[in-house]
Amino acid sequence: MTGDVRIAAHPYGYTAAVEGGDLYKAAEQIFSDLGRAGYDGVELMHTMLAPLGAEEEMGDLSGAHGLPIIGSSFGGQMWDAAKTAELLEQTERITEQLQGLGAHQLAISTGSPVGPKTDEQLDTQADLIRRIMAICEGRGLQLNVHNHTYEMDFGQLEFKGMLERIPELRLGPDLNWLRRAGIDAWEFVREYGDRIVFMHLRPQKGDMWMQTLAEGDEDWTQLAKVIDEIDFRGWIAVELAFRAEHPVTRGMGQNYARCLDFLRATLG
Repeated sequence: MTGDVRIAAHPYGYTAAVEGGDLYKAAEQIFSDLGRAGYDGVELMHTMLAPLGAEEEMGDLSGAHGLPIIGSSFGGQMWDAAKTAELLEQTERITEQLQGLGAHQLAISTGSPVGPKTDEQLDTQADLIRRIMAICEGRGLQLNVHNHTYEMDFGQLEFKGMLERIPELRLGPDLNWLRRAGIDAWEFVREYGDRIVFMHLRPQKGDMWMQTLAEGDEDWTQLAKVIDEIDFRGWIAVELAFRAEHPVTRGMGQNYARCLDFLRATLG
């Protein structure tokens, strides 16, 4: 039911508004803007927890602005066996930090080599994901897989390969990246609804990312319908993104606030 859905923000859009795209440096502004807008929570980018003392800083900002930290995105070349030990070490650190912050979500991205992943690479990746899942479970976190387009390329080779290797895998689809991969996002959500615990939204018009959901050309009334159809009771995150050719004419806080107001009105 739409009334059971909670709305978070992923602050990636702020990379277009801060020098060097360093979200850690923009953390105070991010928490202030998103807390004032009234979001139910924030999903951090893992780089915001990388500096020494960052966990305490993020916790202080969360409390000061009344904005719970619900989790973080986290990515790496999970298909590369040479990276496994490093990624497990990073996983141990970030999950410990998230547990300390009272978070409950870890959204992973698996990384993309040049060309399709081989069976051996998918096996390596699946083994690592299972180990990350176990770490998450031990710390009270729900792992979900966040997609870009590469997971859906080559006839959804990676996506289907992950599901075959990890039948219990939970998903956190990015509906805009599905669209950009040529996949009907609403049909995807209907098909895999029993696995979906998280969704990311981003506005697009034609081929261009827009500043707010209302300025995109997606029919967002479909979101309310599909939420009811699959009985979705998880989290939805607004994750803005921009490229050099995409004009940003408002403050990022205003863009995120407008997205939240639009989404709440659309979901009723």
